[in-house]
Amino acid sequence: MWTYIVKAVESSPANYVSSGFQSCRRFQVCADNGKFPAGMLVKKLKAGALDGRKWVYSYSTVMDITGQTNLSFLHTHYFMRGMFFFLILLLLNIKKRAA
Repeated sequence: MWTYIVKAVESSPANYVSSGFQSCRRFQVCADNGKFPAGMLVKKLKAGALDGRKWVYSYSTVMDITGQTNLSFLHTHYFMRGMFFFLILLLLNIKKRAA
């Protein structure tokens, strides 16, 4: 079982500061390029979790979206959306014939 001692998010600070998140710069947590993004926030879940050393947040490759992946998603999305509207029109046409 995993025990998390720190949470890190990248979002608008206005959404998370009220929940106890603070700037990543305060805890020396930087992105893998060495910069401290304004939208990266950190919350310690355990006292002493970040002991003053420099920490590096490495982004997951899961979120790497290439152009081909994006096009593939868009084609599938619009195809399915088109099929959905086609089915609705078909059902409406069938109801109209039955009446």
